Amino acid sequence: MPMNVISANVVGATQTFESPFGSKVVCYADFTASGRAVQKIEDYIQKQVLPLYGNTHTTTSATGNQITAFRHEARQIIADTVNAKLIDGPNGDSVLFSGSGSTSAINKLVSILGLTTKYGSSNAVVFIGPYEHHSNMLPWRESGAQVVNIPENDEGMIDLCYLEKKLKEFSKAVLKVGCFSAASNITGVLSDTDAISVLLHRYGALAIYDFATAAPHTVIDMNPVVEGDQKHLVYKDAIYFSGHKFIGGPGTPGVLVLKKKLFSKTCSTSQPGGGTVLYVTANNHKYLDNNEDREEGGTPDIIGSIRLGLAFRLKQQTGPAEIMRIEREHVQRVRLSLKANKRIVLMGNQDLDQLPIFSFLIRFGNRFLHYNFVCALLNDLFGIQSRGGCACAGPYAAKLLGISPKDTELILQVLTEGLCAFKPGFTRFSLTYFMDDSEIDYILNAIHFVAEHGWKFLSSYRFSMYNATWKHVSELSNLTTRKSLCDLIMDAEISSGPEEEPERESMPSIEAHRLENFEIAYEFAETCMRESIAWTRGRTSLFNLDGPYPSLRWFLCPDEGLDEAIDDAEMNHSTHAFGPIHPERYRTQWIDNNEEENHAYSQECYSLVDSSMHIRPGRRIRSWFSGVSHRLKTNLSSSSKAPKHFCDRKAF
Repeated sequence: MPMNVISANVVGATQTFESPFGSKVVCYADFTASGRAVQKIEDYIQKQVLPLYGNTHTTTSATGNQITAFRHEARQIIADTVNAKLIDGPNGDSVLFSGSGSTSAINKLVSILGLTTKYGSSNAVVFIGPYEHHSNMLPWRESGAQVVNIPENDEGMIDLCYLEKKLKEFSKAVLKVGCFSAASNITGVLSDTDAISVLLHRYGALAIYDFATAAPHTVIDMNPVVEGDQKHLVYKDAIYFSGHKFIGGPGTPGVLVLKKKLFSKTCSTSQPGGGTVLYVTANNHKYLDNNEDREEGGTPDIIGSIRLGLAFRLKQQTGPAEIMRIEREHVQRVRLSLKANKRIVLMGNQDLDQLPIFSFLIRFGNRFLHYNFVCALLNDLFGIQSRGGCACAGPYAAKLLGISPKDTELILQVLTEGLCAFKPGFTRFSLTYFMDDSEIDYILNAIHFVAEHGWKFLSSYRFSMYNATWKHVSELSNLTTRKSLCDLIMDAEISSGPEEEPERESMPSIEAHRLENFEIAYEFAETCMRESIAWTRGRTSLFNLDGPYPSLRWFLCPDEGLDEAIDDAEMNHSTHAFGPIHPERYRTQWIDNNEEENHAYSQECYSLVDSSMHIRPGRRIRSWFSGVSHRLKTNLSSSSKAPKHFCDRKAF
């Protein structure tokens, strides 16, 4: 399916909402959190699947037979896409659908391995990586096994030397498990799964991977075919991922793919219940031999698993390798743009192979704009959907932010008192392969705008110390425009299909709408700045708190004395930060030896943006957009041959 067709088929592609600054079209940039539904898939389910819906535990009716066939086919499509071998024997693989995303799949795997029942802390050891999501950390901690953290090396990759050292140290453990994220959900950095698998298998450990972040973007291979004397060691013992993160995947279950040899020889189950047994007597029972049936107790998420099969078919038809190629171009485009802005601090090492996932801070003076304030501005001014926080990967986030152990303890103390505003974090946005250059440039230009002018809107927002939310003052007294399930009226009329939205005023083209958003943003920035200076002059800060609080406040507040910051140009570019967040501590671990290679281009690109940031609304915005877009396109397409590696800047 062509990229523009996929984009046009995304449900809600032209959805609008009312913000404090007018009507905005949704620009979705939160794909790492969740994917988006695809209309063609939903149409197929509505017209071909739901009319024949029946329970898969029924095998003799027309509906039961058809829906069971759909679900088996979905399982096979997923197996083919991840190169899982659905064959008998210990080298065969099983594909299991499992509840609520990766979290459910991981807990199922912990149960299948028997960590909570068969092994003590001295007999089982689990090695986890530096990028782990809480879902790939907490189940192992709670299993009773000893958990060993493997850090990053100096480049920001998983430290294989340290892993080997620990594998030797725990060589006598009965069960050794290596469990690593295939990609970080904060920085998008990719792990070398083949190299990790070889090392783990060499020391008799299982090689298990969390593909929740990586699965929608990358080639997934349970059984890679490689050359050399290590080819028998590169296989994966298990992988898991969340279906809802795929394009077309919302409303789908988690998936666990694992080697059949990992199942218990006693044929017990991690999820006893209906559909798992061959026969039950008054005092005994016998489970089914088939792994999939035995481990998917109860009525499964039938429609969800079928929908996931269709989402995988979409990925299969697009081509995982083609997706990776396109998204590597997106990564380069974002890096060249954002790295040139001194106020924007990108998380992680920007010279590693990564997915199009970016987390950043915006520096202002000696503090940062709060990540939820940044998200609120991107949403309210531009319709851009992003996410703020630590991305459920606390230890990695703390390291990226350069938070000391002492400050970590103090922050925990404050958070336990309910003051969530102090919780460190960043703003994250993520892209996908079918986004065109104009949409990506729109997002980047909006981030640049917030970096330059976001502080001017501070006095127009109020925030809660307890839940860290930022709301425009107009939303404090007005009722929200949220829709409600109670809006559905069950009456006697027969529905003829989805209810149509009430007619709206015709929207301009998306290009015109985006330009108008910037014109509005510039106009309000100047108005809000004047009001902000008047509002903050002579006002005493509300955050003169006792105890450790002043030293932990890393963000600007609505009542900061912004008039002083305006007069101090040097302060706006300060590299010294108050509070616990010091990302430069992490950045000193690696040095970009090629930093100067693109310095001239980056400065040229940013100076174009920077000079246009100070114009009056509506005068040069169009030339700014076209200039930046043309320069990026020229730079990305000027090379006559593909680079050996997408991080090889000489190629661009």
